Amino acid sequence: MPGGDGRREFLATIEPDTPLFCASSFKGFVLAEYLRRTESGDTSLGELLPVDERVWSFGAPVLTPLPGTMSGQYQALSTLEAMISRSDNTATDMALKRVGVENVRSFIASAGLTHTRIPNSTRQFFAYVGGAQNWPTASWADLLALAQSNPPPA
Repeated sequence: MPGGDGRREFLATIEPDTPLFCASSFKGFVLAEYLRRTESGDTSLGELLPVDERVWSFGAPVLTPLPGTMSGQYQALSTLEAMISRSDNTATDMALKRVGVENVRSFIASAGLTHTRIPNSTRQFFAYVGGAQNWPTASWADLLALAQSNPPPA
């Protein structure tokens, strides 16, 4: 197939239909959807987002550095910065909750990524990977108990 400059297009794939874990790369799509909604007036970078045990997650060096220490409200811009610059999972769950995970999924699909899947929340993902029976509804206390009873391998 010719490329844009008349040369042949280069395409390399290895098992292109195999689902792979995308780790934190989906956070860019969460940011994009948040900014799209800011441009349309549905969200604001200055708005305050709730942060408490309903959104605390593991891997959150900014918003949950010590379990249960950050609660109240946090500015959206700072939340998004924590999500992108520090890969803060609590911030990710706050932003996902605000814009709606289905809206992020729709945005991803509109970019042609029709086989891309993202978690409902990072907390739910950690609970699932950790083997929690109640992974869809795992609380912060459930996640802490899971980590104590089933520590992740080194």
